[in-house]
Amino acid sequence: MEFVMHLIFLTISSLWFILQMSFYEPPLQRINSTFTNVSSCWELVHSPRKDAVEQTPTVSHINCSTKTNHVAFLKVHKTGSTTIMNIFIRFAIQNKLNIVLSKRTSGYGFNYHGYENTIRRENIVPVPYNETYYILCNHVLYEREAFQSILPKDTVYIGIIREPASHMMSAAAYYSLYHGLVNNAVEKGLPTNNIVSVFLENPFKWNVPTTFVHNRMSFDFGLKRGSFYNETEIERLLKTLDEDFSLIMLMEYFDESLVLMKRILCWETKDIIYVPLNSVQRGAFFVLKPEDIKNLKKWNYADYKLYEHFQKVFWDKVHAEGSDFFLEVQEYKLILKQVEIYCAEVEPDNNLDLEPLYVPKSLWNKEFKMTSQECLDMKVEKLPLLRSLIRIAWNRYVSASK
Repeated sequence: MEFVMHLIFLTISSLWFILQMSFYEPPLQRINSTFTNVSSCWELVHSPRKDAVEQTPTVSHINCSTKTNHVAFLKVHKTGSTTIMNIFIRFAIQNKLNIVLSKRTSGYGFNYHGYENTIRRENIVPVPYNETYYILCNHVLYEREAFQSILPKDTVYIGIIREPASHMMSAAAYYSLYHGLVNNAVEKGLPTNNIVSVFLENPFKWNVPTTFVHNRMSFDFGLKRGSFYNETEIERLLKTLDEDFSLIMLMEYFDESLVLMKRILCWETKDIIYVPLNSVQRGAFFVLKPEDIKNLKKWNYADYKLYEHFQKVFWDKVHAEGSDFFLEVQEYKLILKQVEIYCAEVEPDNNLDLEPLYVPKSLWNKEFKMTSQECLDMKVEKLPLLRSLIRIAWNRYVSASK
């Protein structure tokens, strides 16, 4: 009876959600340094079909036979990718899988497999003889041949992108572009009010670093800086990514993306449990006006092409999943909320006596438990974790070579 009531609750929740979205009208295009409303809600062309919950939920995805262990996740800057990297690292540790790790443990950008470059074997920790790499999940520029030279042929490629205006503003805040613009304006004797608007009118005349705000997503996916406005090269990039990547997620639909990834990789719900990481923003609050968005679309032309293309691809994949996808997302969100509440009580010095959290079985997941230690693993800081993993990988390689 509890199971039936639970299923009825999920069905009603999903129907209410879809009903709300069917009457949705996009808000004004307002963006701050943390989030954006531009393209951040269901668009009519990509909204869930009205028959999305009229069918009986299926259980096809819970019957997956073999988990995918060979995965390359392209960690794109300022897209929530640190949280997803943590998911992949925990999966690798749990299943004793070799992770692609950079050789260095210190220095600027030590965690990058290739800083402003693609991956090279000489820059990563080698694996013992007759073993292979399973998981790649750190910063590196995508290049098909380089990735294929290191990873197994059956590797599944996953990426993530973000609505370009939101992405640019988040990166501008995190990498202090705003303060750079203010300082630059003061040096030139220019007013500092509406400084971002003035910047976007002609970004090329400003002496400020724009590496992480100028078509950065396209650059991470392999587009050369000299091709940011080359239609032929942009189309070639999109074709390559269509061929190589099984999924490019949308940050605005983070949970939907992870459920889709779970299905593609044949993983379990516990494998994609997370708490948000690296969400602290830097810089000042400011707003982009409609004219700013218009100018940004010209400056970050490649990123807008990338996002528009893979936004459509994403929703096509979601719709192909069938009626129970949205029900699973609702169930997943409920589980995440339970985990969030449980893990909020966990700190390194007070977790010893905390009982595990038990998550009951549903149509989409087996029963599983979360422990206080797993909460700590989800909250661990990225760089100390990577240093530890690099040292362990080196020791393992050296021991196996003796």
